[in-house]
Amino acid sequence: MSDSPALSYNVRWVTRTFSSRAKVEALLGPEHSAGSISSHDYDAALSFFPGFHNYYGIILSTATLAAVYVFRKPSWSRLRFWGVATGTSFGSLALGNALTLKSHFDFVRSLNNPAGFAEAMERIQKQSGLQQPHGPVIQRKYNIEEGLHGNVEQHQDLVSTEPEPLQQQTAPVQQGRSSSKWDQIRASNAAASPSSTWDALRQKQQKSQPQKPQNDTPRRNENASDDQTIDQAQFDALLDKERNVGSQNFRE
Repeated sequence: MSDSPALSYNVRWVTRTFSSRAKVEALLGPEHSAGSISSHDYDAALSFFPGFHNYYGIILSTATLAAVYVFRKPSWSRLRFWGVATGTSFGSLALGNALTLKSHFDFVRSLNNPAGFAEAMERIQKQSGLQQPHGPVIQRKYNIEEGLHGNVEQHQDLVSTEPEPLQQQTAPVQQGRSSSKWDQIRASNAAASPSSTWDALRQKQQKSQPQKPQNDTPRRNENASDDQTIDQAQFDALLDKERNVGSQNFRE
């Protein structure tokens, strides 16, 4: 079984090649535009390569030498002073270089597309024609899938485009909800509008009258006609009686 591919990161070559922000933009900008490296890795390289970490050793050694000179004892001889200053300076230089290596190591571990970054570094080296100098090399192994899939951001874009059909399907539902809300508003306005006095009386009268089956309608009509006939007969009889009384009084 073959070994996994790895990113070979030569610290000295990277430091010399990307010594300023302008060089980083000139060399890595086309790689970023071509999609070889992700936006995350490109921004990280812009902020890291021309950074302050490249001078940790010099700063610490200079600061240590100045501290030894200030805090030296008057009883020290010149030989002892230079011995202490040299020892502490070399120790500070080694500590600074270790911190610089750690910062490069953290940068390599932060890359989210090491396969694309390794290909970009290889192309830049071939274009520059500069051989990698001897020095510390950081190795980072990555899976073959990362090299095949390429940029992580492109996969995020592909995943984000999947829910679009669902959004299109939900649009008619939202329109239906909005139309139903208008219907509810109209219904509430119609219910809230004041009715006229005649409508109120009519409704009250209809509620007060008991509802009877429809089958009793012919019988009710027949009873009503009989009552009208009886009333009419009684009224005629009463008129005849009044006439008779009036005629008798006139005769007397």
